[in-house]
Amino acid sequence: MALVIQSGAKPHRIHVKSWVPSIIMLMSDNDLRDLLVQQSEGILSLGGARMALVDVEAGFWGIRRQIEALIGPGLTNSVFQQAGANGGASFAQTFTSAENLSGATAFSACLQVYQQAGFGHFEMTTIDWPIGRICIRADQAFEAWMISQHNQHCTAPCCAYTAGVLVGFVNIITGRNDVVCIEHTCQSQGDAFCQFELLPAADARDQTVVALLPDPGIGLRLNLLEMLFERMPMGIAIIDRDYRVQRYNPTWADYTHRYASSLGARLVPGVYYFDHMPGTESTVKPLYDRALSGETVRQNSVRLDSKDIITYWDVVLTPLVEKGEVVGLLTVSVDATERVAAQQNLEQRVEERTRELQMLLDVAATANSSLDLDETLMKTLDLLVELIDASRAGVGLIDEDTGQLRLNILRPERTVHPADAGRMLQAGRMVIDSGEILSIEADISQGLLEPGVLLPLQVRDKRLGILGIIGQKGGAFTPAQLNLFKSIADQLGIAIENAQLFEKAEAAAIAAERNRLARDLHDAVTQTLFSASMIADVLPIIWDKNHDQGMLRLEELRQLTRGALSEMRTLLVELRPAALVDTDLGDLIGHQVNAFIARTRIQVKYERNCAQNPPTIVKEMLYRVAQEALSNIAKHAEAKTVWIKLDSQTGKTELVIQDDGVGFDLDSAKSYGLGLGIMAERAHHVGAQFNIRSQIHDGTRLQVIWQEPNDKEHNDD
Repeated sequence: MALVIQSGAKPHRIHVKSWVPSIIMLMSDNDLRDLLVQQSEGILSLGGARMALVDVEAGFWGIRRQIEALIGPGLTNSVFQQAGANGGASFAQTFTSAENLSGATAFSACLQVYQQAGFGHFEMTTIDWPIGRICIRADQAFEAWMISQHNQHCTAPCCAYTAGVLVGFVNIITGRNDVVCIEHTCQSQGDAFCQFELLPAADARDQTVVALLPDPGIGLRLNLLEMLFERMPMGIAIIDRDYRVQRYNPTWADYTHRYASSLGARLVPGVYYFDHMPGTESTVKPLYDRALSGETVRQNSVRLDSKDIITYWDVVLTPLVEKGEVVGLLTVSVDATERVAAQQNLEQRVEERTRELQMLLDVAATANSSLDLDETLMKTLDLLVELIDASRAGVGLIDEDTGQLRLNILRPERTVHPADAGRMLQAGRMVIDSGEILSIEADISQGLLEPGVLLPLQVRDKRLGILGIIGQKGGAFTPAQLNLFKSIADQLGIAIENAQLFEKAEAAAIAAERNRLARDLHDAVTQTLFSASMIADVLPIIWDKNHDQGMLRLEELRQLTRGALSEMRTLLVELRPAALVDTDLGDLIGHQVNAFIARTRIQVKYERNCAQNPPTIVKEMLYRVAQEALSNIAKHAEAKTVWIKLDSQTGKTELVIQDDGVGFDLDSAKSYGLGLGIMAERAHHVGAQFNIRSQIHDGTRLQVIWQEPNDKEHNDD
């Protein structure tokens, strides 16, 4: 049996057996024997402390084994060291006050009482007071003794309760809270004795220590905290109202070792947080103050900058409340540095990619803004130089006739030495043949002051040339830039091919138009002029022989020349559509009539009353309908006379074309070859009425009426 002293707020008395006096007599120290007295039969009293008789081996060992089964050895030591610290602090407060003891004497007396209570034999081998360092050698300290009694062996010191008691003694006696205890050796590990060292936390360095937690409100939560979060992958710490770190779990300590500035104070229990993490006060203190005011704070990606060490944290701060008063805060932190860095990296990559895509869109838009090849190349290269901050850029294209690569354009313009141009074109030919990018890094030793890259310009399997880009002096192109250049080269290749195809199409269109004009001139004007020339040749002879016949031939010559002139004007309308807008509708149809007469020698009676021209779109429709109708008459009608009437007034225009030809059956399939559908479609497109009437052997009558809609109808539409 052993005597165990436990803390209490006021004196307690415990009933024990009649052998209590014998126990008292076993205590060798006279002063202690005087303190421990039998007040009455079966009742012990020791100042303000209560006492009990327990079986150390059965009691503490049983409790320890049960706790270990629940939370493991590590947390069990934490539970016992805190219990010891609380008990030692309470006993020292009561005992030293009752006996009016202080300093080293008080500590020695407390240690002697602890020894006399049966917790082992203790000897102070070093004492540097006021506390600088105290070394205590213990034999049969009760935790180590329990381990040996049960044939157990520990891999680490196990006297957590005793270390806690010693910390409680010394901090209360000295009025401090930063003295910690280190157990260097332990009999449970096979050492000759248990060696304890008491010293300020700042001198403990990185060794495992037992510290005092004097605030009872915080102390009540400590063991539960450690049991719940000792092995959690998040940093957990308790901060008191003075912003001092009272306790922390291993993850918090790991965070500190990983990120704390070397200029900050070392992490030990009781360290002022902002000394430990200098530079974070402006960010952290407002959050702590909110928690200390009773608010639960949740915030993600909190940025901490401690002497240029930047980290990010997801934090939850919870106030610790005891009897209605906030006594501190619990901080739970998750390291979000890698996540935020990954997110920032992703955002940066997205921003860069967006910028690259926008650059590519700008280049593509510029490259396709014109079908003129020279203009396309100049604008695109100027934009490219500006966007990528290049020194210059150029394009070389393969001559389709000779197959030779030649330098087409360089922006900004500058004179290129023939030797340099030759080397570049030679390298460009290699790039074209291989289809691969050639990147040339700047190399001062070889006279290359700027980085350069040559890219093939090709569309599908068609090789067009090369794109060359020269960077700034001392610069370098990144892989991302090279990929961007390749995309730009692809877009530029498409634009170049389009421009070349347009040039070819334009040349082909010009040639086709020239051929059409040649045919039209041959079929119409040339033949008319030839007929006029023949009449002019024989007209003097006819005039001499028969004056009346000469007058007829002269009139025919006049009609032919007028027809030739009208044919030319009609061709000009086709070549220059603006003439259709500028010319009066009556004159336009009149030119067609004269040309028709000259070609067909069919009599035409043209009646016109064109007081007001209709809108241009209507004018063009009537011009095309008249053109198609006269063409049909010339080809199919076999008419002798054609009547044309044009009446154009403000808001209304009517065109009637009638012939005395063979006519046709409107229901016959042949009518589809006369362009009637096209004429009707043109009329309906501008909102005009299109009417046609024809019978076999009774000619054909075509009527088109356009009337400007009134405002109401227009609005309804």
